Amino acid sequence: MVDHEVVGRFCLHGEGMGGTLGLGTMRVILDDIPLEVDVGTASEAIEAAVAVARERGRVLVEALCDGRPAGDEHLVGGTPGAACSEVRCRSEDPGHLIRGALLDAAAELESLIPDQRAACEKLWVGRTPEAMDDLKGILARWQLARDAIEQCARAASVPLDAIGAPGGDSASALVSMLAGDLERARSDISAGRMVEVADLLGTDLCARAASWVVMLRWFAGRIQATGEVAP
Repeated sequence: MVDHEVVGRFCLHGEGMGGTLGLGTMRVILDDIPLEVDVGTASEAIEAAVAVARERGRVLVEALCDGRPAGDEHLVGGTPGAACSEVRCRSEDPGHLIRGALLDAAAELESLIPDQRAACEKLWVGRTPEAMDDLKGILARWQLARDAIEQCARAASVPLDAIGAPGGDSASALVSMLAGDLERARSDISAGRMVEVADLLGTDLCARAASWVVMLRWFAGRIQATGEVAP
């Protein structure tokens, strides 16, 4: 079963938003269709749209107040002049969101391979400070990829060890190996072992990225519109 709460965090920011600002009578529209709901605040309108979207097996991804993204001025306290007459929301199939997150992560890792090789070359020619700056971004991008697979697996209610292209390592194994790689990188950097860091960037992490790309795209191809994994 798809975890709609987890999926919703991908795109609708302001999770848990409350608000007591009275807005009077307002129109609430979900996917271009008006909803017959009696609400008095923007947060109530959004909550109503979330409930209807969930009944339809979809996830809310956008909320606009009079054409502008809903924000704290509509949802918190009683800010003067913040009232709106229309709350327009948009929803999507959870599977579309999960697939998109997985494919984005795959594309990011694919573009990371040449960046890792470039950082490796900088280390070999002695441009260490510049390579270290690059490495910070490389490690951050790997962390985003790890977050993506863990969140998508949770959203689809699939354990990491059940995800993996035929003949390849499971997502669980890849996450574990990546953790080892990154720990090696930090240890070598701390000890000043730049040759080892260069080797890791130019070989191991490039091969690791290629394996992740295959796994992420395979998983994306198994996600159905409902967000569940095809048998």
